[in-house]
Amino acid sequence: MFLRDLQRLLDEGQFTATYKFALLLGLADLAVERGDDSGAPLQVPVSLIAERFVALYWGHARPFPGSSGGSAAATLSQNLGQNIAILRALNEVQRQYPTLSEARRQPHWARLLTQAAQVVVEMPLFRLQTLRGEIKEFLYENKIHEGAITLKPGIAFNLRRFHILIQHLVRGAWVRHIRSNPRNVPLLGSILDLEEFLFEIRRAQYPRIKETLRDLQKGRCFYCQQPIRTEDALDHFIPWAKYPSDLGHNFVLADRGCNADKSDLLADLRFRDRWEERNGSENTILTEAFRADAVPSDLAASRSIAEWAYALSEESRTALWAPTTFP
Repeated sequence: MFLRDLQRLLDEGQFTATYKFALLLGLADLAVERGDDSGAPLQVPVSLIAERFVALYWGHARPFPGSSGGSAAATLSQNLGQNIAILRALNEVQRQYPTLSEARRQPHWARLLTQAAQVVVEMPLFRLQTLRGEIKEFLYENKIHEGAITLKPGIAFNLRRFHILIQHLVRGAWVRHIRSNPRNVPLLGSILDLEEFLFEIRRAQYPRIKETLRDLQKGRCFYCQQPIRTEDALDHFIPWAKYPSDLGHNFVLADRGCNADKSDLLADLRFRDRWEERNGSENTILTEAFRADAVPSDLAASRSIAEWAYALSEESRTALWAPTTFP
């Protein structure tokens, strides 16, 4: 029923701009971070949806290099008319601060989130569930109470359960929407990696986090426990491919060999226990490093993401990774 309704939303929803795609992706992420598998309703503050919008559209606001006729770099259009308001706001910010982590440090960050929240409420929030003139409120009721919407019973559960599938469906529909916009033809030409351009966040450098993890791990790899003698790597404990997020508590320091070998796999349960113990006992020190590098952190959300990822792995009987030399 849920997937059928979601498919119908993507097929029959009126997507004149791309805001509805961003809303769906944001709700799926927040269900993983703040929900559980009980099937209970879930309150989702509009302010958190606004933060997701800024993060999702950050890469879209970058100029896309022209690919035909010597076109100059320009921002891809996400609407048939004037480009959407949130991109114009982000364009202004990016002229001064080219990375998201830099922008988060600035005094105007709160104002940007307020603008994004206003866009969410005025544009997609109460229009998402309109299908060819029929309003089908299967995700949430179209009302805000105490600054939040409430996902209906079972919705957070399904958004968590089918998160990877939803990511693929919605991102694919978003890319097709941008490709089909005549205003983008001069820029896109025959480019094949549009999805990568729009959604792959450039990995930032986080020197304070690396320094802190080096001290906490005593210069050893989080996984094999051997001294890191060559170049180290800031590894996403819950792999980026499973949940693309830079929440601070998800980082560990690994040597290049373990980082490459682990790749997109979940680590053995013994490493999960070690990761959870570290985050609990060293939370104060870690949080200071996250603030210094302007990296968002939410320990409860990171734990919820890990619980979700390992539950899916257990259900599908996916093999867990461990290094050849296991401590």
